Amino acid sequence: MDLLPRMTGSVRNFFSVDNWPYLLAAVAVLGVLILAALLVYYPESRVKVFAVMER
Repeated sequence: MDLLPRMTGSVRNFFSVDNWPYLLAAVAVLGVLILAALLVYYPESRVKVFAVMER
């Protein structure tokens, strides 16, 4: 049953200072995916936003 402490240790090592570029890239990819999903699922709100911006 020492698998859980080993997993938490590896997770703690992953969130160390050495891996900040990977964490930043993962956050950026998630942000882009969320924005793409919002633009796909809510295209009518996107049109309204652009119409308001053009005024």
